[in-house]
Amino acid sequence: MKFTPFGRAEGFAWTARKLANAKKRGDRVAQREQDRYPLLANQAPEPMPFEADAEAARRDEQMRRAERDLREFHSRVWHESRRDDQAANPCQREAIRAAWLAWTGPRT
Repeated sequence: MKFTPFGRAEGFAWTARKLANAKKRGDRVAQREQDRYPLLANQAPEPMPFEADAEAARRDEQMRRAERDLREFHSRVWHESRRDDQAANPCQREAIRAAWLAWTGPRT
């Protein structure tokens, strides 16, 4: 099998742009709801106050979960492919190996 190993993601870090956009998110959501439902605008709850530490922890956990899921997906596909290769008869296996050796596309 040909594959390129995946690197590990660094932890989440705030940039000035990410922080500014995250702080404005509550206002953007409130404005969008007001535009969608103008008659209910005065009944909408106030946006929750922004907490940078909690948001950074949430984003870090989300990033780590997405990375874990992607790695598990690639592992599962690789194991299924190995199982199929081992189950093939010698003629099929030779054709598979020839195709792999001729492959010039992505390695994952």
